Amino acid sequence: MRESGAWQGAVPAGTLSGLAEVLYRNAEELPGTEVVSRRGDDGAWERVTAARLLSEVTAVAKGLIGAGVGVGDRVVLVGDARYEQVLLQFAVWAVRAVAVPLPAACAPRRLLAVVRDCRPAAVVLQDGRQAEAATAAAREVPDLGRVWRLDGPEGLEAVTRPGAYMDSSSVRFRMEETVREDPAVIAYPASVEGPGRGAVLTHGNRLDSADALVRRLAPALEGVEP
Repeated sequence: MRESGAWQGAVPAGTLSGLAEVLYRNAEELPGTEVVSRRGDDGAWERVTAARLLSEVTAVAKGLIGAGVGVGDRVVLVGDARYEQVLLQFAVWAVRAVAVPLPAACAPRRLLAVVRDCRPAAVVLQDGRQAEAATAAAREVPDLGRVWRLDGPEGLEAVTRPGAYMDSSSVRFRMEETVREDPAVIAYPASVEGPGRGAVLTHGNRLDSADALVRRLAPALEGVEP
């Protein structure tokens, strides 16, 4: 099924079982379609195709599996809205883990409180602002097996390396087992005093929200070029 007008080529959210499935559907049916824009090393914007996005997400997902991230494990992602965060979020969903997003500017004590509460298997830091708190959390929470920093000399490659030897099919097999009832995100309230009560959002919750947004915007975009 295809939408018409501005949404021609869109994947209907109701046909998906999980959030990462949209990457596979787009890469198979519309591999050359530009789906994301990112800033290159020279500061200029570059567009990323569906095929390239899937390839880069798969590399990160293999790294998560190689590092021991299992189904249902939590992965805390501390960072701003950057391309690396897109790769990490979809990689977490592809391996049926649960993303726990926090802003890059969150207080170290807040990160420590969230880690204590959700007991993640891994933490990915955008930079070193919470490095001390993450180190303290690793000593305190036995489940926390990996802490990565993206501002190091290796950057995202440090995450991908543990899975470099793996075949991409290991990620796809995990992704294909996803069901809409699987937890996708634990969202904590914006508080610096503690984690509060985290809200668990499923793949179905997020897909339904996306579908509702597309339907609401569709009339306003009628006739707009794809």
